[in-house]
Amino acid sequence: MNGVAGLRGRILPLLVGAGALLVPAVARAASEARSYSLAYVAPEGCPERHAVLAAIGTRAPGASPRDTDADVAFDVRITSAGELASGTLDVRFRTGERFAREVPASRCEDVTTSMAIMAGLLLSGALLPEPPRPESAPSPEGPPAAVVPPPEPPAEAPPENPEPARTPAPDASAGARSAWRLRAGAFADGRLDFAVAPFPALGVGGGLDLLMERDSWFSPGLRVGVLYVTGSASADPLGGARLTLRALTVRACPVRLSLGAPFSFYGCGLFEGGVLVASPRSTPGANGDVDMTWLGLGGAGRVEAALGSRLALEAELGAFGLLQHDRFVVQPGDVNVYTVPAFSGALSLGLVARWP
Repeated sequence: MNGVAGLRGRILPLLVGAGALLVPAVARAASEARSYSLAYVAPEGCPERHAVLAAIGTRAPGASPRDTDADVAFDVRITSAGELASGTLDVRFRTGERFAREVPASRCEDVTTSMAIMAGLLLSGALLPEPPRPESAPSPEGPPAAVVPPPEPPAEAPPENPEPARTPAPDASAGARSAWRLRAGAFADGRLDFAVAPFPALGVGGGLDLLMERDSWFSPGLRVGVLYVTGSASADPLGGARLTLRALTVRACPVRLSLGAPFSFYGCGLFEGGVLVASPRSTPGANGDVDMTWLGLGGAGRVEAALGSRLALEAELGAFGLLQHDRFVVQPGDVNVYTVPAFSGALSLGLVARWP
């Protein structure tokens, strides 16, 4: 639920909470703040810094952005949370006051929009009451302290705003640590193979999956699994054979590209090693099973469609060359039943689950 209704539902409580925390602590500093700076760190796929500046400027047209020496400094840090993103808005005033607010996981566009709204309302003064008049003397009949905080004594400011002690702003090193995420899981798929036997040869595979997830095209992954494929070949009227492959499979996938939610593409190198066995069927005078060493090297492209934060559908198309490609024949006369091709491929469809 990340549409407009979801965004409004997230923004309203954030603005109410931000207003309640900002009023007692920073009223005097923010009422005069008309220049601001923006430090911005976000993963790939999020809005660029200039888009966030434009969103703030739309909501606070009277404020002017600066690179340095601003009345108020905004520090935006956004990190990935699976297919979503979460972030922290840290606000520092020239006079020393400080405020930090976390935005829960949502689409990255929604997170930056929430932060831009809070920043714009703060700069425009929409969240703040009228500043106290210098000539007005404090009196019992004056406005309640909860509405307009008393200007003195400064020592009362810390208990009015305990928030910074509980939610310190994240530093750059914390963002670097969250850039990598190790995810382990398992996969299972069905396979249509073009090399084991004359079309069609069908099989199943499965194994373990390891992914170093990163907000970059370089997100290395590794898969190790087992494979079972079977098919039949015949040379009527002499008979035929059942061909069966049992192999170990390895996929090394250094490339991961986003194709737009929820799709991702993985570029992989592949290795398959095992034994292809031919068992005679309805063949008079057969001498028993024969086998061939199966050693395949090649590449594969895999597309994943996320079904949630942990489960995804996947489709893989692989191409490989075989170091050994024998002929299987029946007697008499060495009648060819099937010749294993030197180059071939396979198509696989299945599921993958990863944690966390």
